[in-house]
Amino acid sequence: MTCFKKTSVIFAIITVFLFNQFSYCLVKAYDLSSENYQSINLISTQTATPWAIPTQTPASSTIPTSTPSASPTATHTPVPAIFPVFKDLDKHNWAYQSVYSLISKNRFKTYFGNRFQPKATLNREQFAKIFVTGMNLTVDPFESDFQDVSMNRFSFKYIDAAKKYLPGVWKTKKMNGKYKALYYFYPTKKLTISDAISSVNKLLGYKATKTQLAKINSIISKSVTLSERNAFAVALSKGFLPPTHKKCVLSGLVTKADVCYILDIALKNIPSLNARYRDFFPIGASLKPTDISIPSRRDFVTKMFGSITCENAMKQTAIWKADGSYDFSAADKMIDYALSKDLKTRGHTLLWHTGVSDNMVGDGKGGLASKEVVLERIRTYVTDVVTHFKGRLYSWDVVNEVIGEEHDKNKFFQIFGTDYSYIAEAFRAARAADPGCKLFYNDFNIEGGGKYQKVYDALKQLKKQGVPIDGIGMQCHFNLNGLDINVFRNAITAFGKLGLEVHITELDVSLYSSSDGTKEFKTPPKDKVLTQAYFYQQLFQLFKSQKKYIKNVTFWNLDDGTSWLPTKWGYGKPDWPLLFDKYLLPKSAYWEVLKAT
Repeated sequence: MTCFKKTSVIFAIITVFLFNQFSYCLVKAYDLSSENYQSINLISTQTATPWAIPTQTPASSTIPTSTPSASPTATHTPVPAIFPVFKDLDKHNWAYQSVYSLISKNRFKTYFGNRFQPKATLNREQFAKIFVTGMNLTVDPFESDFQDVSMNRFSFKYIDAAKKYLPGVWKTKKMNGKYKALYYFYPTKKLTISDAISSVNKLLGYKATKTQLAKINSIISKSVTLSERNAFAVALSKGFLPPTHKKCVLSGLVTKADVCYILDIALKNIPSLNARYRDFFPIGASLKPTDISIPSRRDFVTKMFGSITCENAMKQTAIWKADGSYDFSAADKMIDYALSKDLKTRGHTLLWHTGVSDNMVGDGKGGLASKEVVLERIRTYVTDVVTHFKGRLYSWDVVNEVIGEEHDKNKFFQIFGTDYSYIAEAFRAARAADPGCKLFYNDFNIEGGGKYQKVYDALKQLKKQGVPIDGIGMQCHFNLNGLDINVFRNAITAFGKLGLEVHITELDVSLYSSSDGTKEFKTPPKDKVLTQAYFYQQLFQLFKSQKKYIKNVTFWNLDDGTSWLPTKWGYGKPDWPLLFDKYLLPKSAYWEVLKAT
């Protein structure tokens, strides 16, 4: 009886203690929730990808240059539903920043209630889902080459999407008298660090240098395969080897925290497009001034591209003031930065009917000036502007979008009709002002068809007259209506054989097609994202095959968040036409363009 009383007393004490601890944990959990949210905001703007723009981008195109204070405020802010607060993952956990970096950029959605379970190990099929969604690979499950993964299995589409990169074994098996290659994935097998870093590095495509390999010889087993050795050396040099695996045991099991860390760092080390296409042509992008003034975006430009185009800063209406004076300040800043980083700059553009100043075509009374007056103004303007930028640009879009634009909105057409003497004068003045700069005519919808023929005929005639036209800029603003690749190839070849260097100058691919009519998407439809990715891959395969003529490929804008298409100048509705999302993270289309190399 005495023993029973003692046991009851002890049980009561333990119960009271546990209740107090539980109450404390509830209060602490609330505090941590607020701390977590505030820290998430800091992470998303300061310690996420080195080039990430702030998560909360204003509705306008203006991107804030300031970042939040490093010290969270005392006021508790409710945690939005988009950010799960894991009770077992506070800001002191080594994987905290990576986990919330992926979540804040919609790259990690494998939640387990309010607990993250950072130490939980993963099997291969769990990794496949996180890997595919985290890196944003193309999910197109139409194959069935798996011996041990049924098409009915929940993970099939993820394994299928990433089978070129994931661990597994290809085996040849005789079936119905024929040999067939089958893929054994072993989906329930526990994931090792070797599996994880090898998969990531196969996707990124990095090769370890001799120096990097030499550094690991003394700390890694000689039995490790060449592929594993390369992956480990790259992971060590790029920093995506988790701190829990620094002892180089490649057979060590991988946790959820490890995987988030690996993917987060890998996304910060995606390959440069310009470097991957070095053997074919430089890759460029058109930029806004904020793309140079915000350090994270500036770093991204420097890493990813080899050339830039000032989207609007060099256009006539931007630099030629009403009083006749010039303001080159915005363009000068962008060009000076490009020169400091060995990036080439394209001048865009000297004459464009949509952006023509009244200083050039007006008579001062609300009407249009005469041919003779406009020709003289063209000579003066082109000479002044090209002279200002002399020696700092590799090319100029001298004339933009005037041929075939036979309508009242084209003031050059109203003044000159189909007499292209003004085009000739612009090119001659540009050549005289900067003999070392390549001079281009730039236009849209010239991949084939009637407008292509008009432009081709006009340029052929101008070249016969000795007009110094060095190249053709094919803008290539596409949508998902489809494109006849053979017709496009023939147009490139025809321009090339005319003696013109071909540049793709304003590339993007809208997710809309004519069949969508007035439909407006709030989020990018998955089927269209897939179609866009393959469209891009097809385009770059064509560009590579025409490298004899194509000497530059430039995207129009840096990312979906700064694209011109959602503005009034484009379709005026949400669109996602580029290779990078608004966080400057790669989309499926990016990986398909890399595959084309």
